[in-house]
Amino acid sequence: MGLKGEQGDDHQLTTHQNAGHNHDNGPENYNQPNLHTLRPDTETTSLAPTSESSSTEGFEDPTLGLPQLQEWEDPMERTINFQPYNTENLAKRPRNWRPDYPKTLIPRIPWPRSDIEEFKDPIKRMIIPLLDYNPRYPNVIYELCSYPEPQTLSFPILGRIYNHTDFNQLATNPPVDQMWLFHPLLPWYIDVHKIIQKGVMVQDVIMDVHMGLQTQINARDYFTEELGSKTRKKIATAYARRTQGDNQEKGNGIRKVDYLEEKNVFVGLVRTKDGMWEMKTRSVLR
Repeated sequence: MGLKGEQGDDHQLTTHQNAGHNHDNGPENYNQPNLHTLRPDTETTSLAPTSESSSTEGFEDPTLGLPQLQEWEDPMERTINFQPYNTENLAKRPRNWRPDYPKTLIPRIPWPRSDIEEFKDPIKRMIIPLLDYNPRYPNVIYELCSYPEPQTLSFPILGRIYNHTDFNQLATNPPVDQMWLFHPLLPWYIDVHKIIQKGVMVQDVIMDVHMGLQTQINARDYFTEELGSKTRKKIATAYARRTQGDNQEKGNGIRKVDYLEEKNVFVGLVRTKDGMWEMKTRSVLR
């Protein structure tokens, strides 16, 4: 098994799949994700179950009648949307999304409203080689759907299995207290904080990426007017592949990692001009 490069070039690099997941079947048999488990960042309400069913982009929709977040549609009027979100009732753009998602060829005017505070790091920092992006021969290979362990995380640059000393190395030079990571396919930033006084370490980056991407989404993050039907179908396909054969995990619904679609193997970081760090990912060749 190898990795599929971002530009379509293939590299024969060995990775390990989570033994509990089977990725052989095609997306045509997948069901649309279950959104019944929501991450409640606002008050929630349970709606009466309904027997109504519908089909969305080729996926059976099991989300009707499930708990939905109450959303303040207009902060000025303080009106609340009590209707369940679906393809017929799409939410407005979530305010916790980064303002430059999704990337467009023509800059948006006006800039989308966002509750995310602007982040800039004017100091030009270098990333440690363990996390540095090498487009031809990745220094790090991490299967983002899984917990980081030797079966799912490796550092080919080391030529051996990593240890605690590797994990405890500072992630940047000079050291930094906080890093903001982003990916073109993710509507959210991933915030990495130091856990020791001297600065963010390699383990902070790996663990905060893992925990951030394993966060369950809200219904409005999926049924939103900002996402087209093709994007929702790709997210649903990623969810179905990840949870295939695991009914318990299937019941947990979509996680943020599913927004990466098939590009769910982390291969390094690249610093941007404003001091944030872009996550580079690739697809696994099956």
